[in-house]
Amino acid sequence: MAGSGNQDLTQDVIQTSDALGRIAQDENAFRLLVESFRAQDYETFHDLLGRYQLGDRCDLVCNWLCSKECVLICFELCGPPPQEPVNFGLREYGEVIARITADEEVLESLVGAVIERDERAFQSIVEKLGVQRFCHYICHWICTIRCRLICEILCAPANPLYLIGSPHLEEAIQQASSFIARLAADPGTLEIVEKGVLARNCDIVRPALERAGFQGSCRWVCEWICSWRCVRVCLLLCRPYPPVRIEREFDEIYAFAGAVAGLVKQPELTARLVDAVESENADAYAGLVKELGFTRYCHQLCHWLCYLSCWRFCVCICPPPRPHPWFTHVGHFHIYGDIDSGTGLTNKAVLSHGGPNYGFFDCLELRGFCPADSPTSPGIGMRYRFLYERGGSRTPLVGSLLCPVIVGSRTIFWDVNGTGLEETFQTVMIAGSGATPDPTPPPVVPPGTPWGPPPTHVIVPDVDGWITVDPNALGNSFNGALIGFNSPVPFPGGDPMPGVSAGAQVPNANLKNGVDIAIIFEATRVGGPVSPPDFTNSLSRIHINNWNVVALLDLLQFHSGGTSNPCSPLTTDLDVEYTTDHELMASWSLTLETAASPAPVISWPSGTFTRTAGANSAFGTQHENISTWPTCSYTVKLNFRRALTTGLVDDGGSFIYKTFCIGLRSRREPR
Repeated sequence: MAGSGNQDLTQDVIQTSDALGRIAQDENAFRLLVESFRAQDYETFHDLLGRYQLGDRCDLVCNWLCSKECVLICFELCGPPPQEPVNFGLREYGEVIARITADEEVLESLVGAVIERDERAFQSIVEKLGVQRFCHYICHWICTIRCRLICEILCAPANPLYLIGSPHLEEAIQQASSFIARLAADPGTLEIVEKGVLARNCDIVRPALERAGFQGSCRWVCEWICSWRCVRVCLLLCRPYPPVRIEREFDEIYAFAGAVAGLVKQPELTARLVDAVESENADAYAGLVKELGFTRYCHQLCHWLCYLSCWRFCVCICPPPRPHPWFTHVGHFHIYGDIDSGTGLTNKAVLSHGGPNYGFFDCLELRGFCPADSPTSPGIGMRYRFLYERGGSRTPLVGSLLCPVIVGSRTIFWDVNGTGLEETFQTVMIAGSGATPDPTPPPVVPPGTPWGPPPTHVIVPDVDGWITVDPNALGNSFNGALIGFNSPVPFPGGDPMPGVSAGAQVPNANLKNGVDIAIIFEATRVGGPVSPPDFTNSLSRIHINNWNVVALLDLLQFHSGGTSNPCSPLTTDLDVEYTTDHELMASWSLTLETAASPAPVISWPSGTFTRTAGANSAFGTQHENISTWPTCSYTVKLNFRRALTTGLVDDGGSFIYKTFCIGLRSRREPR
């Protein structure tokens, strides 16, 4: 339609006519094309197109078959079209569709009648509902959805525009009718939409549907609009040429294909034909149809051209969604799928790190996507920021709250090899300080001196945390890491003070826990609103814990109450005193290392825990009779690892140890 370019539409017609002409040279091949279309036989349909090197025109060929099929079916179910077009608007048509589809039995019967081409059943329902004057419109709407679903099977993913529906016709019609009913109940929007459709101006229709919240259902609505416009237009344009009775259906389809194939040799007449349908010029269309010898195919030709046009119109008013800014991951962890909203802990392992009930620590790489240009205002730059929220107070991530992260690369002209400026790429980093100017040339050097690789370009957020996406960024976006959150700054952790000696339980008052916060992402146009921003989403809860593990280890024999000191060998008794605690303990264990042979066979405690209430840290005294252990040096280790991840790297664990030896015993002592 207007604004989409009739030249492109004419080219589609020429491409289709060329494709049909190639296949129609062999009547058996053309018959196979029609049969495979009706049988929804993907392999045969594609093999046939491939044989004629037409795989890239699947959607064009399928659209032609669809338009032809629907004209034949609706002539059969509704009879010849009326000589005078039926005048009604989109609102009345929408109310009829909503009423029909509100009754599941009626809908099921109508769908079945179209599929089976059951004239008696279809007419019975239409008469019972009193909607005879809408018969051709209803039929074409159902048939169009059915055809689109068939083309989705036959041509997707060759043409992603088909991927908007359900594989089940009745379910698709129910879904479409729910949107149509909602639109019919909004007379203000519907009036604007109808005005734009009649004016063939998608720039009127698109914003009206967007304002009313129909972006996600736009294609369903437009498909319905096309059924209304094309039936109405073709009734108007073809009044001079009433359809003739078709005796042998395939012969008629084959003959029409042969006639269409001739258009490839008449591009000027084809362009005028397209313009006549676009402008609804009945006199011009009637004259061209007669000149081209298409009088018996008037309706078929009109519906094909109108639906091709309307499909382009739908692309204009329902453009593929431009990706908008998102906060998506903490490291590798999806903020909605991998982090439990009730606990703020991970709910699974991702790429072999983390796991159920892991918290977060250290530098957190907050990932997502932000384009350089606004999705809603093309040509205007985008900026974004992150904030954390605790206790209802929000703090932007700036300064020391940032740890440096690479957010991508950008193009830059640089004399890498001393041969002059050439386009290359430069690393882009977000950091709390150290911003570099743009551009970043080195100091003046003699001509012919290589500058070497370009230095990293560092962007520092402004005082409110806003980061402008570099317009020269590769991919025209920052996609991946967007910022690094230096979590130990606001939530420092450090070494806890257990308030006890090794072997004793940590008192409740001395337990150290992490914090729950929310992380908020905001993105808006440069110079645009910040409250509210154009886009925002958030991670409602993430648990952060930067506390080290309580790790206490001693030997009773080495301190007061024992019988020895750290420099004295042990002989008969070993008492290992241990205490370890952390809110999220992935694992802990007591182990013994020695070069003695044979080494003692022992079973010492180990475990894992997530503290839920009270003090349930691991503690105790492990006693061993060492009177038979070989003379040697021994090391007792307390090993521990926190259930914490940065999202990219897990806590690697650590240990503390005590060394003792068993010296030479007296002859009266057992060895």
